[in-house]
Amino acid sequence: MESIFSGIFLSKPKQPHPPAPTTSSQPLHGPEEGMLSHDQAALHNYSALINDWAENLASKDIVYLALAKQQIHDKIDHLPKKAERIAELIQALNERNWTHPLFDNTEEFPFYALAAVKEGQLSVEQFTTLTFFRMALLSQQGKSAVRAVPLFKNGLVNPVALHIVHQTMLISRNQKNAKPHLTQEQLLAYFERMKNKPVSEQYFFVIDDEPDPAGNKESVSRGINKTGLNVLCRFKENDKPMRMVPSFTMMQELLNTKFSHPIKLKPRIGVSSDETVFAHHQRNEHVVATSMPRFDLPETADTYLAKLFDFPYHDLYHAWLLSSILNEHRSSLANLVTVAEELNVSSTNQSIREFAKQLRKDTIDMEYSRYRTDIYPDLDSDVRFWMTVGQVVTRTINQIKSIPIYEHQTVFYAVLEKIKSLNYFKPQRINTDGLCSAASKIKEEALEKNPELLLVAALSEKSFKEMLMSMQFGYYLHEKFHN
Repeated sequence: MESIFSGIFLSKPKQPHPPAPTTSSQPLHGPEEGMLSHDQAALHNYSALINDWAENLASKDIVYLALAKQQIHDKIDHLPKKAERIAELIQALNERNWTHPLFDNTEEFPFYALAAVKEGQLSVEQFTTLTFFRMALLSQQGKSAVRAVPLFKNGLVNPVALHIVHQTMLISRNQKNAKPHLTQEQLLAYFERMKNKPVSEQYFFVIDDEPDPAGNKESVSRGINKTGLNVLCRFKENDKPMRMVPSFTMMQELLNTKFSHPIKLKPRIGVSSDETVFAHHQRNEHVVATSMPRFDLPETADTYLAKLFDFPYHDLYHAWLLSSILNEHRSSLANLVTVAEELNVSSTNQSIREFAKQLRKDTIDMEYSRYRTDIYPDLDSDVRFWMTVGQVVTRTINQIKSIPIYEHQTVFYAVLEKIKSLNYFKPQRINTDGLCSAASKIKEEALEKNPELLLVAALSEKSFKEMLMSMQFGYYLHEKFHN
């Protein structure tokens, strides 16, 4: 049978391998504790990466899924001079040699890194960092233009690295009284966390910051920067714009340093379906996509350009937003997906069902910018929560132009009633006076000018049904959403 991945995998698959171990969010321990040995853990991690990759290649086709897994296994098992190349790779990483000749061939070294994961010589995190390094190399057409910067020199914090990382923590959005995303104390704690990590994880890569192509869409990283988030991203060196490509562990430890309940990042070869993203969110995880030779990631994300490292950086952005949400609010916001599903099943109204389908799509990745504590630092946490609910509901209905204006009140009432009936939302409602007071703190976002806040006010009113169903509110919606 001819390979479905022309030129990458062996053309004749052998007998199928046994089923790969399933992924687990639990730590891997030794067999004496009833868990996995080191070798079993290595195979577990390797198989999880292969499963993700095969799912992307097969595009949900069950027949091709088994074939894809088999051909990937065959590719890894039959790499030329495998033991020798893996030894060279491990030596290069241990010696901090990012200019080793092995890295000249960006089409080969990631396969040896994956083989090293299978043999337990590299962690999944180190493998992912190597794929990020490959993205940096591809963006600069060679390693001569990529500089590896160590976090430490002679056991001490490298002042050059400290200065660069600090630059990326500054707020890029024009805000009054804005503070860096990490305080000086947190920044030093961040470096301290990195001290006991593998040597290969204690590096980031510096590349030229290329402008977006003229006439094209904006890059997703620049779009993120404009929201005030530039962590581990852009900085200047002698007034020259530069870009950082961090190690995978630097990304995770940043979340661990900043947030009390950080999301755990899960590397994945290829993109994830909505169902996969939601399943990981239920476990307080967020997937980070990466690529392999001849298997590139999409060049767009959230309608922005997302070439090479911009795609996993956009995953870091999502993880940052998720990590900022308090635990007691995180599960409630995740349940907006359930609210949407319930509405779609229970309602006979076409407008409500159309809204419910779009709401599920909009809430699956939990990109709730209204919740950001760096943009709205002084808000009461429950005010912040209901603002977020209001944001996603109003944003969703605004996207669906086919819903007649006279149906808007019906849709709003239906979703609020469903939220109320399912008892998913634990935060107590707040009174309207408190809401107005909080809203007045936000520049140019007085209550009467902001649809999201008006919806929150409705939620906090005992008579919100009458308020929503009033002709005055319907006219207000028409004015705000269609003018």
